Amino acid sequence: MDWSCVNPVPSELCFRNILTSSGYFQIGYRSLLGDVNVWTPVFRLPSIVKKAEDWVWELIRMEDEKTDYAGLAPVRNPMNFVACYVHDGEGSESVRKHRETIYEYLWMKNEGMLCNGTNGVQVWDTAFITQAVAVAGFANVPKWRHLLANTLEFLDNHQLLENVPDQEKCYHQHRKGAWHYSDKLQGYTVSDNRLHGRGLPSTLQLQEIYGYTKMISADRLKGSVDCLLLMQNETDGFSEYEKVFGGIMISYDHVKCTTASITALSLFSRFYSDYRVEEIKTAKHKAVEYVSRREMEAGTEGGVSASPM
Repeated sequence: MDWSCVNPVPSELCFRNILTSSGYFQIGYRSLLGDVNVWTPVFRLPSIVKKAEDWVWELIRMEDEKTDYAGLAPVRNPMNFVACYVHDGEGSESVRKHRETIYEYLWMKNEGMLCNGTNGVQVWDTAFITQAVAVAGFANVPKWRHLLANTLEFLDNHQLLENVPDQEKCYHQHRKGAWHYSDKLQGYTVSDNRLHGRGLPSTLQLQEIYGYTKMISADRLKGSVDCLLLMQNETDGFSEYEKVFGGIMISYDHVKCTTASITALSLFSRFYSDYRVEEIKTAKHKAVEYVSRREMEAGTEGGVSASPM
Protein backbone atom coordinates (compact mmCIF):
# COMPACT_ATOMS: atom_id res chain seq x y z
CA MET A 1 0.00 0.00 0.00
CA ASP A 2 1.40 3.40 -0.97
CA TRP A 3 1.76 5.86 1.86
CA SER A 4 2.75 9.51 1.46
CA CYS A 5 3.65 9.94 5.17
CA VAL A 6 1.02 12.67 5.44
CA ASN A 7 -1.97 10.73 6.73
CA PRO A 8 -1.02 8.07 9.32
CA VAL A 9 -4.25 6.07 8.97
CA PRO A 10 -3.15 3.80 6.05
CA SER A 11 -0.04 2.68 7.91
CA GLU A 12 -2.07 1.82 10.99
CA LEU A 13 -4.53 -0.18 8.91
CA CYS A 14 -1.65 -2.32 7.61
CA PHE A 15 -0.91 -3.53 11.14
CA ARG A 16 -4.42 -4.86 11.77
CA ASN A 17 -3.82 -8.19 10.07
CA ILE A 18 -0.16 -8.39 11.10
CA LEU A 19 -0.77 -8.06 14.85
CA THR A 20 -3.86 -10.27 15.13
CA SER A 21 -3.82 -14.05 14.67
CA SER A 22 -7.44 -14.51 13.62
CA GLY A 23 -7.98 -11.34 11.64
CA TYR A 24 -9.03 -7.97 12.99
CA PHE A 25 -12.71 -8.21 12.04
CA GLN A 26 -13.09 -11.74 13.44
CA ILE A 27 -12.31 -10.71 17.02
CA GLY A 28 -15.36 -10.68 19.32
CA TYR A 29 -14.62 -7.48 21.14
CA ARG A 30 -17.88 -7.33 23.11
CA SER A 31 -17.36 -10.81 24.59
CA LEU A 32 -13.74 -10.06 25.53
CA LEU A 33 -14.51 -7.03 27.71
CA GLY A 34 -13.42 -7.09 31.33
CA ASP A 35 -16.22 -7.10 33.90
CA VAL A 36 -15.53 -3.52 34.99
CA ASN A 37 -15.80 -2.32 31.39
CA VAL A 38 -19.22 -3.78 30.73
CA TRP A 39 -21.57 -0.82 30.79
CA THR A 40 -25.28 -1.12 30.26
CA PRO A 41 -27.08 2.25 30.46
CA VAL A 42 -30.10 0.97 32.38
CA PHE A 43 -31.18 4.40 33.61
CA ARG A 44 -30.34 6.26 30.42
CA LEU A 45 -33.96 6.81 29.45
CA PRO A 46 -34.64 8.73 26.22
CA SER A 47 -36.56 11.41 28.14
CA ILE A 48 -33.61 12.01 30.47
CA VAL A 49 -31.18 12.09 27.55
CA LYS A 50 -33.30 14.66 25.72
CA LYS A 51 -33.64 16.84 28.80
CA ALA A 52 -29.88 16.83 29.34
CA GLU A 53 -29.10 17.53 25.69
CA ASP A 54 -31.63 20.37 25.58
CA TRP A 55 -30.10 21.98 28.65
CA VAL A 56 -26.54 21.66 27.32
CA TRP A 57 -27.66 23.23 24.05
CA GLU A 58 -29.27 26.10 25.97
CA LEU A 59 -25.98 26.73 27.78
CA ILE A 60 -24.10 26.73 24.47
CA ARG A 61 -26.60 29.15 22.96
CA MET A 62 -26.36 31.55 25.91
CA GLU A 63 -22.56 31.40 25.87
CA ASP A 64 -22.46 32.23 22.16
CA GLU A 65 -24.87 35.12 22.51
CA LYS A 66 -23.12 36.76 25.46
CA THR A 67 -19.63 36.47 23.90
CA ASP A 68 -20.58 37.37 20.32
CA TYR A 69 -19.71 33.76 19.35
CA ALA A 70 -16.09 34.16 20.47
CA GLY A 71 -16.47 32.00 23.57
CA LEU A 72 -14.42 32.26 26.73
CA ALA A 73 -11.28 30.81 25.13
CA PRO A 74 -10.03 28.87 22.09
CA VAL A 75 -11.20 25.59 23.61
CA ARG A 76 -14.83 26.55 24.00
CA ASN A 77 -15.06 28.38 20.67
CA PRO A 78 -14.44 25.36 18.38
CA MET A 79 -16.44 23.05 20.65
CA ASN A 80 -19.44 25.36 20.35
CA PHE A 81 -18.72 25.61 16.62
CA VAL A 82 -19.09 21.83 16.25
CA ALA A 83 -22.24 21.81 18.40
CA CYS A 84 -23.84 24.52 16.24
CA TYR A 85 -22.84 22.65 13.09
CA VAL A 86 -24.61 19.51 14.33
CA HIS A 87 -27.64 21.24 15.83
CA ASP A 88 -28.28 24.12 13.41
CA GLY A 89 -26.74 22.84 10.18
CA GLU A 90 -23.89 23.92 7.94
CA GLY A 91 -25.61 26.96 6.47
CA SER A 92 -26.93 28.37 9.75
CA GLU A 93 -26.25 31.84 11.13
CA SER A 94 -24.55 30.41 14.21
CA VAL A 95 -22.10 28.41 12.09
CA ARG A 96 -21.37 31.46 9.93
CA LYS A 97 -20.54 33.55 13.00
CA HIS A 98 -18.33 30.83 14.47
CA ARG A 99 -16.43 30.61 11.19
CA GLU A 100 -15.67 34.31 11.53
CA THR A 101 -14.74 34.44 15.22
CA ILE A 102 -12.48 31.38 15.24
CA TYR A 103 -9.94 33.38 13.24
CA GLU A 104 -9.60 35.77 16.17
CA TYR A 105 -7.62 33.02 17.92
CA LEU A 106 -5.54 31.72 15.00
CA TRP A 107 -2.44 33.31 13.50
CA MET A 108 0.46 32.32 11.28
CA LYS A 109 4.14 32.31 12.20
CA ASN A 110 7.26 30.76 10.72
CA GLU A 111 6.51 27.69 12.87
CA GLY A 112 3.08 27.32 11.29
CA MET A 113 -0.41 28.09 12.50
CA LEU A 114 -0.62 28.93 16.20
CA CYS A 115 -3.51 29.62 18.55
CA ASN A 116 -3.82 32.39 21.13
CA GLY A 117 -5.21 31.80 24.59
CA THR A 118 -7.67 34.67 24.14
CA ASN A 119 -9.19 36.62 21.28
CA GLY A 120 -6.95 39.60 21.98
CA VAL A 121 -5.39 41.79 24.68
CA GLN A 122 -6.80 45.16 23.68
CA VAL A 123 -8.05 46.41 27.05
CA TRP A 124 -5.15 44.81 28.92
CA ASP A 125 -2.51 46.51 26.78
CA THR A 126 -4.28 49.86 26.71
CA ALA A 127 -4.76 50.04 30.47
CA PHE A 128 -1.26 48.79 31.26
CA ILE A 129 0.45 51.21 28.87
CA THR A 130 -1.68 54.09 30.14
CA GLN A 131 -0.49 53.48 33.69
CA ALA A 132 3.13 53.29 32.59
CA VAL A 133 2.91 56.47 30.50
CA ALA A 134 1.22 58.36 33.33
CA VAL A 135 3.73 57.25 35.97
CA ALA A 136 6.60 58.15 33.62
CA GLY A 137 5.37 61.76 33.60
CA PHE A 138 3.98 62.02 30.08
CA ALA A 139 0.33 62.54 31.02
CA ASN A 140 0.78 66.32 31.35
CA VAL A 141 2.96 66.71 28.27
CA PRO A 142 0.86 68.46 25.57
CA LYS A 143 2.28 66.22 22.86
CA TRP A 144 0.76 63.12 24.47
CA ARG A 145 -2.52 64.42 25.88
CA HIS A 146 -4.45 63.70 22.70
CA LEU A 147 -3.15 60.12 22.70
CA LEU A 148 -4.12 59.56 26.33
CA ALA A 149 -7.51 61.19 25.78
CA ASN A 150 -8.11 58.56 23.11
CA THR A 151 -7.08 55.78 25.47
CA LEU A 152 -9.52 57.10 28.08
CA GLU A 153 -12.25 57.10 25.44
CA PHE A 154 -11.35 53.49 24.62
CA LEU A 155 -11.64 52.48 28.28
CA ASP A 156 -14.94 54.35 28.43
CA ASN A 157 -16.30 52.41 25.45
CA HIS A 158 -15.20 49.03 26.75
CA GLN A 159 -16.39 49.06 30.33
CA LEU A 160 -19.15 46.53 30.87
CA LEU A 161 -22.29 48.45 31.77
CA GLU A 162 -24.71 45.58 32.28
CA ASN A 163 -24.81 42.10 33.73
CA VAL A 164 -25.21 38.97 31.64
CA PRO A 165 -28.92 38.39 30.95
CA ASP A 166 -30.21 35.56 33.14
CA GLN A 167 -26.82 35.41 34.85
CA GLU A 168 -27.96 32.93 37.51
CA LYS A 169 -29.37 30.63 34.85
CA CYS A 170 -26.06 30.46 32.97
CA TYR A 171 -23.89 30.39 36.11
CA HIS A 172 -22.41 33.89 35.86
CA GLN A 173 -21.69 36.30 38.64
CA HIS A 174 -22.07 40.09 38.68
CA ARG A 175 -19.96 41.84 36.01
CA LYS A 176 -21.48 45.34 35.74
CA GLY A 177 -18.74 47.96 36.07
CA ALA A 178 -15.94 45.60 35.11
CA TRP A 179 -13.32 45.77 32.42
CA HIS A 180 -12.09 42.68 30.65
CA TYR A 181 -9.13 41.28 28.76
CA SER A 182 -9.89 41.81 25.08
CA ASP A 183 -13.01 43.70 24.05
CA LYS A 184 -16.50 44.46 25.29
CA LEU A 185 -18.14 41.90 22.99
CA GLN A 186 -16.28 38.96 24.54
CA GLY A 187 -17.55 40.10 27.90
CA TYR A 188 -15.75 37.92 30.45
CA THR A 189 -14.35 39.81 33.42
CA VAL A 190 -11.07 39.04 35.18
CA SER A 191 -9.63 40.51 38.35
CA ASP A 192 -5.99 41.29 37.92
CA ASN A 193 -3.89 43.38 35.60
CA ARG A 194 -6.49 42.79 32.92
CA LEU A 195 -9.58 44.21 34.62
CA HIS A 196 -10.22 46.52 37.54
CA GLY A 197 -6.59 46.09 38.58
CA ARG A 198 -5.56 48.10 35.51
CA GLY A 199 -8.70 49.61 33.97
CA LEU A 200 -9.81 51.31 37.19
CA PRO A 201 -6.40 52.80 38.16
CA SER A 202 -5.77 53.97 34.59
CA THR A 203 -9.07 55.82 34.58
CA LEU A 204 -8.45 57.33 38.01
CA GLN A 205 -4.96 58.46 37.03
CA LEU A 206 -6.14 60.31 33.94
CA GLN A 207 -9.38 61.75 35.30
CA GLU A 208 -8.52 62.52 38.92
CA ILE A 209 -4.76 63.11 38.94
CA TYR A 210 -4.10 64.64 35.53
CA GLY A 211 -7.40 66.41 34.92
CA TYR A 212 -8.62 64.68 31.77
CA THR A 213 -12.28 64.94 30.82
CA LYS A 214 -14.37 62.76 33.14
CA MET A 215 -15.81 60.39 30.57
CA ILE A 216 -16.38 57.66 33.15
CA SER A 217 -18.71 58.82 35.90
CA ALA A 218 -18.27 58.32 39.63
CA ASP A 219 -21.16 55.85 39.65
CA ARG A 220 -19.42 53.72 37.03
CA LEU A 221 -16.17 53.77 38.99
CA LYS A 222 -18.07 52.70 42.09
CA GLY A 223 -19.65 49.93 40.05
CA SER A 224 -16.17 48.71 39.18
CA VAL A 225 -15.29 48.54 42.87
CA ASP A 226 -18.54 46.71 43.62
CA CYS A 227 -17.61 44.06 41.08
CA LEU A 228 -14.00 43.82 42.23
CA LEU A 229 -14.99 43.19 45.83
CA LEU A 230 -16.96 40.16 44.67
CA MET A 231 -13.81 38.63 43.15
CA GLN A 232 -12.04 38.03 46.46
CA ASN A 233 -11.86 34.40 47.56
CA GLU A 234 -12.55 33.02 51.01
CA THR A 235 -8.80 32.39 51.21
CA ASP A 236 -8.24 36.19 51.15
CA GLY A 237 -6.55 36.38 47.76
CA PHE A 238 -7.90 37.17 44.32
CA SER A 239 -7.95 34.66 41.46
CA GLU A 240 -8.18 35.66 37.84
CA TYR A 241 -11.67 34.67 36.72
CA GLU A 242 -15.13 34.57 38.15
CA LYS A 243 -16.32 31.10 39.17
CA VAL A 244 -16.67 29.69 35.67
CA PHE A 245 -14.97 26.38 36.49
CA GLY A 246 -16.88 25.40 39.63
CA GLY A 247 -16.68 21.66 40.29
CA ILE A 248 -14.29 21.11 37.38
CA MET A 249 -11.15 23.18 37.82
CA ILE A 250 -10.08 25.29 40.78
CA SER A 251 -9.01 28.87 40.13
CA TYR A 252 -6.38 29.54 42.79
CA ASP A 253 -5.35 32.82 44.38
CA HIS A 254 -2.68 34.72 42.49
CA VAL A 255 -0.25 37.24 43.91
CA LYS A 256 -0.45 39.39 40.79
CA CYS A 257 -4.26 39.49 40.89
CA THR A 258 -4.23 40.28 44.59
CA THR A 259 -1.63 43.05 44.45
CA ALA A 260 -3.29 44.65 41.44
CA SER A 261 -6.60 44.63 43.30
CA ILE A 262 -5.01 46.19 46.39
CA THR A 263 -3.56 48.96 44.24
CA ALA A 264 -6.88 49.62 42.52
CA LEU A 265 -8.85 49.76 45.77
CA SER A 266 -6.27 52.01 47.43
CA LEU A 267 -6.25 54.50 44.57
CA PHE A 268 -10.04 54.52 44.44
CA SER A 269 -10.31 55.26 48.18
CA ARG A 270 -7.93 58.17 47.76
CA PHE A 271 -10.54 60.01 45.67
CA TYR A 272 -13.77 58.42 46.93
CA SER A 273 -13.00 58.04 50.60
CA ASP A 274 -16.63 57.80 51.71
CA TYR A 275 -17.66 54.81 49.55
CA ARG A 276 -17.88 51.32 51.12
CA VAL A 277 -15.15 52.28 53.53
CA GLU A 278 -15.27 49.25 55.81
CA GLU A 279 -15.68 46.72 52.98
CA ILE A 280 -12.68 48.11 51.12
CA LYS A 281 -10.60 48.29 54.29
CA THR A 282 -11.42 44.69 55.17
CA ALA A 283 -10.76 43.44 51.62
CA LYS A 284 -7.38 45.16 51.51
CA HIS A 285 -6.40 43.85 54.93
CA LYS A 286 -7.25 40.27 53.96
CA ALA A 287 -5.42 40.67 50.65
CA VAL A 288 -2.27 41.96 52.35
CA GLU A 289 -2.44 39.06 54.79
CA TYR A 290 -2.57 36.65 51.84
CA VAL A 291 0.45 38.26 50.17
CA SER A 292 2.34 38.16 53.47
CA ARG A 293 1.62 34.46 53.86
CA ARG A 294 2.85 33.78 50.34
CA GLU A 295 6.01 35.72 51.10
CA MET A 296 6.71 33.62 54.17
CA GLU A 297 6.01 30.38 52.29
CA ALA A 298 8.06 31.18 49.20
CA GLY A 299 10.72 33.42 50.73
CA THR A 300 9.79 36.19 48.31
CA GLU A 301 6.64 37.98 47.18
CA GLY A 302 6.78 35.97 43.98
CA GLY A 303 4.33 33.24 44.79
CA VAL A 304 2.05 32.60 41.85
CA SER A 305 2.50 35.04 38.97
CA ALA A 306 4.23 37.84 40.83
CA SER A 307 3.48 41.49 40.36
CA PRO A 308 5.05 44.40 42.22
CA MET A 309 2.89 46.09 44.85
